[in-house]
Amino acid sequence: MEENKEDNLINNEITFIESNEGSPSMISNSINKNDSEHNNEQLKDENHPANSLTGQILASSNEDTTNKQQKELNDVNIDSQPIVPQNVEEVITGDAIDNNAIKEKLKDEIEFLLSEKSALQTEIKKLKQNYRSDQAEKSLEMNQLKATLLALKKEKESLAADITSFQQDMGSWLHTLQQNTQHSINCLESLYQRDSQEKRELLSEMTSMNEELNRRGETISSLKEVVSMYEKKVIELNNQQDCSLNTIKQLREELTDRTQRLHDLSNQQETNSNIIC
Repeated sequence: MEENKEDNLINNEITFIESNEGSPSMISNSINKNDSEHNNEQLKDENHPANSLTGQILASSNEDTTNKQQKELNDVNIDSQPIVPQNVEEVITGDAIDNNAIKEKLKDEIEFLLSEKSALQTEIKKLKQNYRSDQAEKSLEMNQLKATLLALKKEKESLAADITSFQQDMGSWLHTLQQNTQHSINCLESLYQRDSQEKRELLSEMTSMNEELNRRGETISSLKEVVSMYEKKVIELNNQQDCSLNTIKQLREELTDRTQRLHDLSNQQETNSNIIC
């Protein structure tokens, strides 16, 4: 569209010059007027090259050329030199060549800008792809973290149930152990009391026999044998009593150790349960 406007303007100027036989000043004024109107129309366009830095530089160069042509036309001697339309056509042709050069430069600049635009679009496309890829990776990682969290929660619940069951079993086992140990201690104490009673009875019997032997006046030898026999029984009963006492002592120590171990295990289990929770 811009090229058609410029071609129509150049054709109008050539037609006007060929049809007009006026003075060079009239020709110059007409050219300047048409150029001014054409430039104003182009400047009104937002996409015109004059609005860019390159267009402003080229417009400045074109303005210098126009001023030079205007000066040459003003220096023409109207009285001594006739009007030569061919020179005017050469000037217009020079302007057309300048316009073509400007068009080529603008075309190159447009091609460069289009290539820049294409490169930017490619870069934007790559950035969008990278962003989508990053979002997909983040979404996958988030899903994996959620799955891991759910698995950890289930494992925590399972461990808590196991700990509760273990604590219940531990309490039941401790209670049973205490009952069995207490029963053993009661039995040993009963045996000890029975042995003590037998010892007292034997001593009483030995005393009564000694008294009886003294009353009957038996010989000393027979009495010594009887006494020796009872002394042996007493020694045996003492040994049995000592064994029973040692056994009771060992059982009490064992009960104390087991009770302490159970308390330690229970405390450790409570600590582990608190850490897991």
